[in-house]
Amino acid sequence: MCQQDSTLHGNTATTNAMLNPRIRDDRPTPPIFNLPPGVKSLILVLMTVHLAQHLMPWWLDLKLENALGYIPQRFWRVLHGRWNGPGIEIVATPVTYMFLHASWLHLGVNVLSLAAFGSRVEEMTGPRFMTWLFLICGVIGAFAEFAVDPRSPQIIIGASAGISGLFAVAFLSIAHEQRMPKIRLVLVIAVTLLIMIVTGLGGVGSSMPVAWISHVGGFLAGIVAEGCMTRGRQDRQGYDIGWFMVVMALPLFIIILNVARY
Repeated sequence: MCQQDSTLHGNTATTNAMLNPRIRDDRPTPPIFNLPPGVKSLILVLMTVHLAQHLMPWWLDLKLENALGYIPQRFWRVLHGRWNGPGIEIVATPVTYMFLHASWLHLGVNVLSLAAFGSRVEEMTGPRFMTWLFLICGVIGAFAEFAVDPRSPQIIIGASAGISGLFAVAFLSIAHEQRMPKIRLVLVIAVTLLIMIVTGLGGVGSSMPVAWISHVGGFLAGIVAEGCMTRGRQDRQGYDIGWFMVVMALPLFIIILNVARY
């Protein structure tokens, strides 16, 4: 009987709340965009930089892209003693180019991809490792362009290389959780690389060239990163960024030595 009375009172309270708009439900409303803090911060930075690009005069935007965009030819000139420009462009542009975008569509695609893949990686590793992974895969993607065409004067901008690395880590982590057969895993990776190359060469309907080599470089760097991660830790924070940096420094050194012969 007591339980029935309690149920009746509960139903009466619910009915009163529905009929009386002054009675509010104090339960917290879940956020619309439930993204982890590291991904939110990166998205905010990307959008702020592009908004500044959009608001500045076109000629200033071109100067900004020339100063902060990645140009492989600069590094070729450095290796051959033909660079007389500021050193900051050599040191900073393999990172700064990731924060510039050609259009709102370019930015939108990258933001959506970062929200999807970056969130998965950050939930696994935390915001610090996710951010480092994004930046290092972007740098590897830049030097992949340098390795393939060191004399290219093309300005490369966009966060796609870093996001490709996050995609690789997110995909491989899901594949390991689902115990995907190795043959299928290799096939998916091969198809992904093929799609990157074909869409890059085709331009995906855009008049601007697509830096598909940097996408492939970032994706391969993400595969190496996932392989460097410590497995079996229940705290889900057992990832060593130091080993990843050491492993990825070796191919960078080899790339520079090979390109020096040109």
